Amino acid sequence: MPPGEYKVTIVADIWKETNKKELETMKASAARQGAIEDSSMTAAGQLIHVIPPEYNTIESTPLRETVLKSASPSEFNYDITTKKKK
Repeated sequence: MPPGEYKVTIVADIWKETNKKELETMKASAARQGAIEDSSMTAAGQLIHVIPPEYNTIESTPLRETVLKSASPSEFNYDITTKKKK
């Protein structure tokens, strides 16, 4: 990266698959509504954001970093407390 001041965003997500009973309930509900089953109904789940949302966008991130001109790579470490698992 060119030298300068930067805002830093951090995004980390995990995928939690829906259990078989929940998936069957979703399929039955869709069938009652006249939906045609497709490949998107063979696996379902929920995307869980594990980093607090304020770190996810340029507009809200409190993190800033200065990149200096250097022949060696820079490393930046952040101690971010993740959300608790539900």
